[in-house]
Amino acid sequence: MKNIGLMYGIEKSYPQAVIGMMNSKESAVKASKVIIGALKITDKTKYDLIFDRISHHIPMYLSYLKFAALNGIKVINNPFWNCSDNNFMHTVFAQKNKLKTPKTVLLPSKEIPDGVAPDELHNLIYPLNWEEVFEYIGFPAFLKSNMGHSSYNAYKIYNPHEFFSAYDLTGKTTMILQESIAYEQYFRVFVIGKKNIRILSYDPVKPLHLRYENSETTVNQKLRREIEKTTLLITDFFDYEFNSIEFAVKDNIPYIVDFLNPAPRADKEYLWKEDFEWILENTVDLLLRKVNEEVKEKLITTVDSSKIAKIKSK
Repeated sequence: MKNIGLMYGIEKSYPQAVIGMMNSKESAVKASKVIIGALKITDKTKYDLIFDRISHHIPMYLSYLKFAALNGIKVINNPFWNCSDNNFMHTVFAQKNKLKTPKTVLLPSKEIPDGVAPDELHNLIYPLNWEEVFEYIGFPAFLKSNMGHSSYNAYKIYNPHEFFSAYDLTGKTTMILQESIAYEQYFRVFVIGKKNIRILSYDPVKPLHLRYENSETTVNQKLRREIEKTTLLITDFFDYEFNSIEFAVKDNIPYIVDFLNPAPRADKEYLWKEDFEWILENTVDLLLRKVNEEVKEKLITTVDSSKIAKIKSK
């Protein structure tokens, strides 16, 4: 029997529904919540596949998933890519691929990072040319963390005074300043298994329980094709089996606002019934397909003895 483990946080209805559907649908597979404790390097994991929804928030969980992957366990998403969520890097990727994204500037942390002496920062121009930054981005703008996709430490600011007030609150976090797109439409796009796409109307400024529309999302065909093409390109490049991407649409042009989100909110309390069922069924199909796939590539976990001999001879 194959064992599938789900690692999740505060959400309940979606992962529990996945576990319930898998256990009722496939007798050769058992699904359950992942349980871990203190981890020894010699430990074995009982899972054949782990579906991760929380390690981007909890470093110990991410280390556990890397441990599992190095020991041949399939992990969705790849834990070695899942920790490289870098918003500035994403905008550079978009520019190189001629994709539309808000103008973005990478900023140093307001405070000196832990373990760094002031004398070590001689490579950094100080003070920064703030006038040049503000002229390039314009106002209003968003000040947000360079890492991750949560709204923590994110501020919408309307002038330099508000920028500096917000920047003073960001501490040792590396930040980006990003152009605010005055969108006419906003979509969160789920992509599961790198091929199945569901476009949902979404409003990031509303309260959580009102962000998704309780109805079918309508998108014109030209815009739909462009969104789907961009979604597949991003998801395939970053090797995400489960992802959501957010687009702000202005003048019928989709701007990518959020590139990677391994754990977009998917509980049934927030979603239209048909959208929840689509996400649930496609998740279960993905996990069952992946757990039964033969491993095509092995991670390199040992070093060739001939290479060690060459190193010792130097």
